[in-house]
Amino acid sequence: MNKMILYGYSKLAEQIASLLVQKGYHFTILENDQESVQRALSDGYKAYESNLNEDENLIHAGITKGVKTLFCVSEDTNSNLFVTLSARALDKNLRIIALASSKASEKKMMLAGANSVINPYEIGAQRLFRLMRKPTLFSVLDKILFSTTKIKFGELKVEKKSKFIGASLSLLVEESGLNILVVGVQRGDKFIYDTNRTRYDVVENDVIVVIGREEDIKSLKEKS
Repeated sequence: MNKMILYGYSKLAEQIASLLVQKGYHFTILENDQESVQRALSDGYKAYESNLNEDENLIHAGITKGVKTLFCVSEDTNSNLFVTLSARALDKNLRIIALASSKASEKKMMLAGANSVINPYEIGAQRLFRLMRKPTLFSVLDKILFSTTKIKFGELKVEKKSKFIGASLSLLVEESGLNILVVGVQRGDKFIYDTNRTRYDVVENDVIVVIGREEDIKSLKEKS
């Protein structure tokens, strides 16, 4: 099970929590504000009062002990930055998604060790622009990403002992018999979109991004 922590119960955290529930993920909300904790509990979530500015509290919460993803989404940007920095120092493999309030704080979050940074103001502007330019396409993507449709995006990380290593990606998907479309492959810092134009052989640590029915994506992961 992919254990997750939401640090902070901001307005954005409320939306993330709702989405995680829809997707069937299990998570715990930690807040240093008792009123916010009560609000999270009233919304039906598992929530506790905790100050993650201390390493011992991070470890007690599960960092280094099974937590795979940490959302730093407190309304206090400085607190998000400090927790991101501390959590990264404790666990190099932890996935950290942090909330930022400006371009400057985005850069600081990345330097502190965040894997991804959410800037609601920038996302809002980009969303409006894309909606105006390609409303149909954007609507379809919204339904896939945020609704209960059976068509989903999925990620498959190629582990050291995977049967996929050395195989041609196009043949691998074709021979699987699954109704899946490969969007691309993340290799290091580079994302490769057109994997069909040339022979593309899978290597360890590739992250294959696909789109298809949930059961087909699950079957592909099992075959790996």
